[in-house]
Amino acid sequence: MIGTDGRKLFVYHTPEVQRKVAETVGRFLRQETQKTAFLMETKFVTLSESFFDRMAAGHGETTVYTDIRSPVEAYLHPITGPDGKPRLRTPGASAYWVAKEDIPKLYEGWSRLFDAAEGDTRSDLLTGPKTAAFNGQLGVLLDVAPKQFVTDTVMVGGTRQPVTNTFFEGQAIAGFSLLSWDGKTVDTDVFVEFSKITRVETLHSVPEEIEIRTPHLEKRTLSEKGLRWPVDGMLVLIQGTERLAERTYEYGTPVLNKIPYLNRLFMQRAVGRETTTIYSIITVRLADPLETTALLSARQP
Repeated sequence: MIGTDGRKLFVYHTPEVQRKVAETVGRFLRQETQKTAFLMETKFVTLSESFFDRMAAGHGETTVYTDIRSPVEAYLHPITGPDGKPRLRTPGASAYWVAKEDIPKLYEGWSRLFDAAEGDTRSDLLTGPKTAAFNGQLGVLLDVAPKQFVTDTVMVGGTRQPVTNTFFEGQAIAGFSLLSWDGKTVDTDVFVEFSKITRVETLHSVPEEIEIRTPHLEKRTLSEKGLRWPVDGMLVLIQGTERLAERTYEYGTPVLNKIPYLNRLFMQRAVGRETTTIYSIITVRLADPLETTALLSARQP
């Protein structure tokens, strides 16, 4: 049983439970942590890559596509449960913590991946909305844009009239971080919902010639609780959806490909892969003094 008179909290239970409740409440009320702030940033990366190997005899293997974790794998330390296994519930998601001294190396490794390499074409779209909150408080950010489409027609007075529907594209972010009693670790809850219009199909209504557009909306949700990480590092959550297509091209050897039957002995093959991957990267870290001061100034009336 738990009761309160407005100033005190009464816990009627075993001493062990009372200690745990006192520790949890103290994490919210400690004066030295009330000015501690956490910054959460979400990056949405669309990585498109097209690569075809050099022409060579035989069936060569190519290892073109690189996972976004590959160039920074040395800096990512997995967050696991008591059994040593990943504890994330969101499909396709993984959680890591990064040491403070490795944070610049992490971003440097990602920047090299996003840059186009010689011999292939690569494009990326990177956005980074941010939200911040003090210790034990909820930080929320909504970045949503409405888009209207004519999706159907109805008969009105003997003629067809367009029917308009609104689709929302963007992201909603909510984060909650709580510093431990000894100030060494942080427990974080994260919720991110991302929606994006990937393609639009167009039809025409006859005889009114009304253009009907059907958008395809891709939604992704990441919801995790109780992720524990060192306070002097950074929490990193990665979720990705990979689409992979492979095509094979065959070309004849110059001059020899003009000779019947002989041209079959000198076929050359180019193997290539085309990929489009959408990643969401969520990072949570302790705000630096300048960022904390800005938050305190914004909170004052």
